[in-house]
Amino acid sequence: MTDLDGPTHVARFGGPADAPRALLVHGAGGSLLDFLPLAPELRQRLDLYAVDLPGSGRSPRAGRSPSIAGGAALLDRVVRDVVGEPALLIGNSLGGIMALEFAVRHPAQVTGVVLLNATQPLGRGGDPRIAAALAGTLLPWLPQRLLASQRAKETPEAHVADGLRVAFADPGAVPRDLARVMTEQRAAQDPEQAWEQDAAFVSVARSIVGLLARPWRHRRLFASVEAPVLMIHGEDDPIIPVRWARTSAAAHPRWAFHALSGVGHMPQAERPDLVAKLVLEWLDAPA
Repeated sequence: MTDLDGPTHVARFGGPADAPRALLVHGAGGSLLDFLPLAPELRQRLDLYAVDLPGSGRSPRAGRSPSIAGGAALLDRVVRDVVGEPALLIGNSLGGIMALEFAVRHPAQVTGVVLLNATQPLGRGGDPRIAAALAGTLLPWLPQRLLASQRAKETPEAHVADGLRVAFADPGAVPRDLARVMTEQRAAQDPEQAWEQDAAFVSVARSIVGLLARPWRHRRLFASVEAPVLMIHGEDDPIIPVRWARTSAAAHPRWAFHALSGVGHMPQAERPDLVAKLVLEWLDAPA
């Protein structure tokens, strides 16, 4: 654990001593474990770090905000105090938005941003069930109580399996080792940690609603990024439709964009080999 205005779990996957630094940023309800399949593919060329955001994984909330702004503030501490030099930010889902927010606030600390199924400005064709679930988090107390009730009824194995089933385009492709370590982490939580993590998830979900409800702010964030951007998006993402990502790519022709066939919401875990190939080719391409 590292003290960054509170205990913070930062992992260093390693890499060549003189390699460029990269920081992996997970999405809402996730943890740095989400990147375990990708890390071995990238650490041959990059010195890799990953962080559990406040209220996620092994990082307690400790009075810190799990919002987009709070996440960006923590990334600033991680890059300055742990990584020690400007870094490539690789973010999945909401982690991509936090990476962009950090890149806008601290451009000198960012060498580039890779968006893996990042949250996109609201468009047409989204799943109404996802929209209803997000809207439901705005209710006082009820969302967290529902999450607590679900925890009481569901084993850690079932919870992890359900989450990965939604995220993966092909549920049969979920790596067993990934499911195992995620299950072990959830099973190790005591009731206080579980309650705190559920509260953090609700807070993050409300932050997402606030972002989606103001698409002009979302687009302004995208337009304000000066760093090079690579956007990768699974074509079969049930949470953030690929058509929204295509719209963003068309609006930002300087960004590199790849849509991955047969991939859902977690490309770093579903096709880590292909994601690593695209990232490394992008880094090697002339500016």
